[in-house]
Amino acid sequence: MNKTKITSIVIISLLVGIGAVNFTGAYEIDGSIDVEVKNWVGLVSPKINIGNQTAPQILVNRTLKDKNYTNMVEDSLIIPINIVDNKTRSTDFLLPRPLFYMVFVTRDGEKLLPLGGFINRIMPAKAFGSVSVVNSTLGERDTNITVKLRYMINNDTFNAGENSNQGENFTVKIFAMGFLPGEANGGVENLPIIAKGEFKLINITYKQKYNIPMAPINFTAEEHNSTQINLSWTNGLYATHTYIEYNSTAGPWTRGEGTVLYNNTGNKYQHTGLDTNTTYYYQAWSYNVLDNCYSDSVSADATTEESI
Repeated sequence: MNKTKITSIVIISLLVGIGAVNFTGAYEIDGSIDVEVKNWVGLVSPKINIGNQTAPQILVNRTLKDKNYTNMVEDSLIIPINIVDNKTRSTDFLLPRPLFYMVFVTRDGEKLLPLGGFINRIMPAKAFGSVSVVNSTLGERDTNITVKLRYMINNDTFNAGENSNQGENFTVKIFAMGFLPGEANGGVENLPIIAKGEFKLINITYKQKYNIPMAPINFTAEEHNSTQINLSWTNGLYATHTYIEYNSTAGPWTRGEGTVLYNNTGNKYQHTGLDTNTTYYYQAWSYNVLDNCYSDSVSADATTEESI
């Protein structure tokens, strides 16, 4: 039996009229929350006008540790607010007129197991919030709501979208409540100030936010003579540089604890001026200069010849 995973997204704002900010890579929803501001007192009446739609790829921050990837979704959804101003006054309001909202996102078909990280998986974000829909002496009105996405996915979920374009479906539920000033006294037409809506984001797939390089392949160290060791390797995927350190004792060691030997784009290096009959230990990392990230290390060692 399929389980449904609930991802609650709520943005907490205790001050009326504080809006959300756009984030790089955010996906803007096709549609809007339509808000009418009317009457001299500024009645706020919302209506949700968003339908089902196909979503683009969502960004994932992948971290490589001990040869395993962890996948943290780090992206956001932008929900536009379309404001129709029918107020019967020529001046701005003294105080903001708020639109309160709750947004819940459900990842359809997510299984209950494994239990590890269960709470974070079903509730990757939680929020209640408010934005101002009028210009006031305290600031300008807001034109969107930002919903931050942050939750873990496994490698199978990530690779499904990467390899076969078979993505997930999200169900998004929005609850919005407008503003009813005390002076309205029940004499306002089209009084409803509460709206709710539901739509689906279809075929959501995942894209790596950073291109973490693979470690150098076939990294070898071979003695050449009594004072030289030759290093060679094949550059890993996404690597722009290979970074090598050496040490007089066996590793592993943390990057920066050895002596830097090489940091360039090639695939071989001659380590010269060495002591005779001495073992040298090497560790190599791939580096992606564009995304400023390293791979795990690989190691090799070799011993120089005795002098004749």
